[in-house]
Amino acid sequence: MTAHSHVESIPPAGAVPRLAKPDETYEFNASPDVVRRAQSYTAKMPTAVSGEGGHNATFAVACTLVQGFGLDFDDALHLLLEYNQRCDPLWLLADLEHKIQDALDRPQDDRGESYLLNSPRQKTPDGTRPVLEDRRPFLQDDIFALARLRRIQPHAIKYVAEKGFLFRTTWFGLECFGVADSSGLLIELRRMDGQPFPAVPGYNLAERKSHALRGSKKSWPLGILEADEFPSIALVEGVPDFLYAHLLVLKEGAPKRVAIVGMLSASPAICVEALPHFEGKRIRIFPHLDIAGLKGARRWQQQLQAAGAEQVDIFDFSGLVAADGSPINDLCDLTKFSPAQLEADPSLGRMLP
Repeated sequence: MTAHSHVESIPPAGAVPRLAKPDETYEFNASPDVVRRAQSYTAKMPTAVSGEGGHNATFAVACTLVQGFGLDFDDALHLLLEYNQRCDPLWLLADLEHKIQDALDRPQDDRGESYLLNSPRQKTPDGTRPVLEDRRPFLQDDIFALARLRRIQPHAIKYVAEKGFLFRTTWFGLECFGVADSSGLLIELRRMDGQPFPAVPGYNLAERKSHALRGSKKSWPLGILEADEFPSIALVEGVPDFLYAHLLVLKEGAPKRVAIVGMLSASPAICVEALPHFEGKRIRIFPHLDIAGLKGARRWQQQLQAAGAEQVDIFDFSGLVAADGSPINDLCDLTKFSPAQLEADPSLGRMLP
């Protein structure tokens, strides 16, 4: 096995085929009541017809879904696919994804967030950035607690904390750790006990493993501003992989060469404001080995190639198996490898770009 045997270099894909219908197995994150109301409302909105303002009509539906009903990217895209079935002609999937992302990035109008729902929604002071008053330093006890929770060596957690990405907080009585960067555009929380956040039906919040504060820009790549002075970037998916990737940096002796940047969800495209910071970089993407993760990685790869990155490839976890026989699906699963496995496969000691 060579040093790059797990790297998949994928050229930009061609046009995505038009979809006949939405995925019938999709499970919504929003409550059934909110989904029903959004479906009923958008069913009455004008159909998009080419040459007759079809773009504006479709974008209006996208804005209604994400701003009027407060739906996340995936829920809004699924309902936009339902709306697409009466468009003439059908939109391509890539076009609909772009419209949802544009709607998410568009400043909220004067009607306020989720203005089509009865439940009041708290706004951030400036309407665009998350705010958290209870934000405490990440201390030694916190480092060891998070290291035990994530099965990552404490010195790696300390490294992340020293770079300014970690903090402690209490969120509605729950002890949490949070991640943020110098941009101020994104704050995401996770519980220190590893349990999910409970559902809050009145605020359209389902049970969830992480909680992004209101006003957070999920399309923002965490740590990209801090990566400006680095020639290479490891682009990872999710908070756990963001933590583990810093351990790889230390293991491979690359703290001055490789910056870790995290997309905290596979769903959004990288926001356009961040793309210039990737120009001229050597980038390796570490997606989760599932449909959403691979789809997101290919979308990011195309964006980064177009943005002028020197090299963009994708690490392929397929075929990797832990000592207990379980598949390796993401960076965090590498904690399942035995020392003997790592020694037998030298490429796993040289994973970073």
